[in-house]
Amino acid sequence: MKKLKTLHRLLCISFLSLISVLLFSCKNDIKEVAKVTKVDSLPAQSAQNIRVDYSENGKIVYTLSSPLIRKYIVPQEVTAFPKGFNLVFYDTLRNQKGTGRANYGISHDNTGIVELTGNVVMVNNEKKMRIETEKMIWNKNQKTVAGDKAVRVYLPDRMVYGTGFNATEDLSKWSLVHPGGTFLVKDDR
Repeated sequence: MKKLKTLHRLLCISFLSLISVLLFSCKNDIKEVAKVTKVDSLPAQSAQNIRVDYSENGKIVYTLSSPLIRKYIVPQEVTAFPKGFNLVFYDTLRNQKGTGRANYGISHDNTGIVELTGNVVMVNNEKKMRIETEKMIWNKNQKTVAGDKAVRVYLPDRMVYGTGFNATEDLSKWSLVHPGGTFLVKDDR
């Protein structure tokens, strides 16, 4: 009986010692915790040399082409174009009415907002107009584009520049926030 009590005490002491060592020897290194809890940054989908036709009411509105597209789901749903993309806009008869391009783009899928950066160029063929900037925000839902960086607007008879702009996505209506350049003024004297 005495041997059983001694064995029981020895086991209890050993068990408590082991628990103490395990509990007090744990160290939470922030870098290690970050590695374990890091959100997966790999894309859920990836494709190369893609072409997408976007349509509304059975009519193609624009075609998007890109050498690389990556779709992310975590931490939010976005589609990235790390090698840039090209857009071709069409009218209802499928005539090309304009183009767009950027060196990089990211589309926030849930909001319809697309951020374009690096050599952003939008062209309206009908007006023979081109807008160039380094950053542009395209709101696909409101069908508008805007930016707060330096911008150049090339028209058939002149070039104007400024900082910041707002426009419809087809560039049929546009304005500069802080314009500059040469403006023609009629003298009605």
